[in-house]
Amino acid sequence: METAPPLAGRDRELAAGYDLLDAIRRGRPAVLELVGDAGIGKTAVAAAVAAHAESAGIRVLRARAAAFERGVPYGLWIDLLDGAIEALPPMALDGLGDERTRELARILPALAAGRAAGGAGASAGARGPGAGASGSGAPLPPDPVSSSEARFRLHRAVGALLAALANRSPLVLVLDDLHWADPAGLELALHLLRHPPDAGVLIVLATRPGVAAGVIAEAARDVPDRAQLELEPLGDDAARTLVTGVEDPAELLTRAEGNPFFLLELARAKRRGGAIPRSIQAAVEGTVRTLSPVARDVLEGAALVGDPFELRLAEIAAGATTGRADGAIDELVEAGLVVVDPGDLRCRFRHPLVRQAVHERIALERRRAGHAALAQELRARGAGVREVAPHVAASAQPGDEDAIALLDAAALAAQAVAPDAAARWLEVAERLLPGGGADREERRLWLRLRRSLALAASGRVDDAHAVLLAVHDDLPDGSLLAVPTVVQLAQIERGSGRAHDSRARLQRALAAGLAQTPAEEAQLRVGLAVSFVQLHDRDAGAAVRDALAVAERSGSLLAVASARACTSVLASWEGDHATAAAAVERALEELEQVGDDELIQGLEIVYTLGLMAVAHERYAQADALLERAATLARRSGQDFVLAALLTFRGMTRWNLGDMPGALATVEEGIETARLMRSDATLGHALSLACSLLVRAGDRAGGERAGAEALRILATQQPDVLTATSRLNAALFMSLDADPARALRDAAAAAGPWLEQTDPSWICQLAEYLILCCLQLDDRETARGWAQRATAVAEHSRLPLALAKAASARALVLSADGDDAGALAAALEGVVRADAIGTPHRAFATSVLGRVLATAGENDAAAAELRRAASEFDACGLQRAHDAAAREIRRLGGRVTGRVGREAGVEGLAELSEREREIARLVADGAANKQIALTLHLSEKTVANHLTNIYAKLGLRGRTELAALVARAPRGD
Repeated sequence: METAPPLAGRDRELAAGYDLLDAIRRGRPAVLELVGDAGIGKTAVAAAVAAHAESAGIRVLRARAAAFERGVPYGLWIDLLDGAIEALPPMALDGLGDERTRELARILPALAAGRAAGGAGASAGARGPGAGASGSGAPLPPDPVSSSEARFRLHRAVGALLAALANRSPLVLVLDDLHWADPAGLELALHLLRHPPDAGVLIVLATRPGVAAGVIAEAARDVPDRAQLELEPLGDDAARTLVTGVEDPAELLTRAEGNPFFLLELARAKRRGGAIPRSIQAAVEGTVRTLSPVARDVLEGAALVGDPFELRLAEIAAGATTGRADGAIDELVEAGLVVVDPGDLRCRFRHPLVRQAVHERIALERRRAGHAALAQELRARGAGVREVAPHVAASAQPGDEDAIALLDAAALAAQAVAPDAAARWLEVAERLLPGGGADREERRLWLRLRRSLALAASGRVDDAHAVLLAVHDDLPDGSLLAVPTVVQLAQIERGSGRAHDSRARLQRALAAGLAQTPAEEAQLRVGLAVSFVQLHDRDAGAAVRDALAVAERSGSLLAVASARACTSVLASWEGDHATAAAAVERALEELEQVGDDELIQGLEIVYTLGLMAVAHERYAQADALLERAATLARRSGQDFVLAALLTFRGMTRWNLGDMPGALATVEEGIETARLMRSDATLGHALSLACSLLVRAGDRAGGERAGAEALRILATQQPDVLTATSRLNAALFMSLDADPARALRDAAAAAGPWLEQTDPSWICQLAEYLILCCLQLDDRETARGWAQRATAVAEHSRLPLALAKAASARALVLSADGDDAGALAAALEGVVRADAIGTPHRAFATSVLGRVLATAGENDAAAAELRRAASEFDACGLQRAHDAAAREIRRLGGRVTGRVGREAGVEGLAELSEREREIARLVADGAANKQIALTLHLSEKTVANHLTNIYAKLGLRGRTELAALVARAPRGD
């Protein structure tokens, strides 16, 4: 084996890596990002950090992405984790639970084979995700239809696996050449950077400058223990240490320009006595030409197999006789082209540039023959279709029906967890279709339709739109798919911020008489109405009225409810809240009568109706509708809509007093939006997360979410929703630390008096805005906010708006010294909020407590504040709870527990199903981390649920909860 070259001039990088190893010894996650050009030394630095870790007894897992293997979904992660899993004892992963093990088995052959054989340690003998699901017979569950949900669950499962592997001792992961990772593999890496395992895991990433480096840096920005290093060219002194023994190295140093890999290749060429090559490619080519024919053939075969490669597969790809490669490998190692790692049955190229140079010298026909031989061998070994597919795609000829069938099967296997790969296989399958005729055109049509769905699921919405547009243009006259295709195109356009295009497309379809039935005309006209509404076009009235009339004639309740939702938006624009509220009520009733199979076709409108239902304070109805719609979106694979539905449902959960549920729902919405690459939805979701996290007491988390939200929203088209999200993030980011900045940033986001956002937000935020003003002793501006909140509430006559406005007036009147007026307003707020329920009742009660305190009624104030604190605690509103507690202590009182009944086993029945699951696990002795792994939640969500449980049951902690559950009869 060749001795590794010395690592020169990288003291800074090594010191940073060693410091991060100290962090993981303390049980903290850490990230080391190495960025630099090809050959600059990223791999060498990563290897040195890994070697230092191993010398200290820290476990290291390594993998390297390759330019020619992007067709293998999660290939980098398979190389990284599969061998580690095979080496584990049988019971090592029991703590993950069956569900997470099943998720991991979707991509890791060792687990897929282990499930088939009844143990975790068996090997599938196939390098490729889904090998068990599509070739080896392992009992994997069917992939969920929703790609984003499947990927989200898989990402969480990998995070849990890494935490489990690092449970007993620290762990280092080296991910080299991440810029070559397949889209699904890169997506997983980014998730782990945003949500690193809560354990001593160091993730070392090496990548070239470019898009991948940028997204990696953005994803890892919030990891506290992190170093991002750009490797510069070596100086002359450091470079000279790499070429000691070379006579007169000056020309080499000049030619290499500080690139250590190129410098070493130049030195090799000079020692051989040949001409000095002018490029890395030429340097490698010079070395290859010195090889024997057998060694050269095996080397080229290895370049087709992958990196690392199995020697027998390299022989097969090269067409060499069995056994001839054994001697060739020694020659390749001696030439410095290949490395054999001790204890590994596979070989690897010394550097990715070597493989790239070798691959580029292989003639096209030789490549095809090699890939065909590899596909045949892998099939004979029982490898899964997703492993064989890259070789079939690289070798099949048009008309090869077996190849088309295999690629079709590979696309089905990859659709949920790697939709990018599914789209790629479907595109190749289409190119291979034989001949012409109607049958070929029909098959091509369906392959394209499936490809558009796969592209949309991967977040490549523009590509999905282009494919669907090609389908539309190729449809024969009178096709039954004409209207559905137009409707889908228009929906994609609206979802990607191109409502003008959607409106124009639907107007053309109507003018051309494309609709052949009343139901089709209703689809087109409802879509047109939604486009007008999304554009905030004040001339939308005629389109909305036409849509409602046609929908009523069509007999479709879904179309009617959709048109009525648009009617409610128009009425709100015109200030006719009574008409708007009535339209919302009727639309909600109509949708309740629509079956699931029909509602699946109209999930986009549910978001609009949900917005209007919340605006009119129908929180429970909106929540039920959004929950149903999200379930259907998952079932039907409508991930683009799912992200928006989840985000908005987080708002309804918070308004119903379920902060843990709100946070969990919005977290899923954020991850879905990231997977769908939907910046607009991601910005809205992060803005909502910012306000929820601050309310839940996680100010640092709220600030991080808010900062990212504002960066994204700054790139979006200005509209009411964008202004509202910018306002939300700007206000809550600075609410506690800097009230002056909070007010200033809120005004910059939505106008001095929030005139750029929906007026209802003035009522929702009035208390926060007024308290900021009062902290700055700006009572005049505080009065202005109270007056505006009152005007909005009186106009809408909505119960919560009236309650919020009354509380706002109470705060201002109290500051002005009008104790009687303040008390009357505060009591009005409590009475109105009491009819709405938690958490808004608690906010009104806390204002009443403040007013009583200012009036000198300390005992009464403390009593009201205790009630508010108890309710805040039960809802998970830690910030408001702490503020009430501080006020109680200022009054000389103590926060001595919660208002409510004593704990009893009967109280367990009042817990939600999720809360009862957590309570049972606590009683079984599970810690928060184990509960999170078992139930697929974050530890923060588990902690929030426990806070809610303690408040509901009047308990002080998990010991009392465990005792209570132990006393309960079985089944409670």
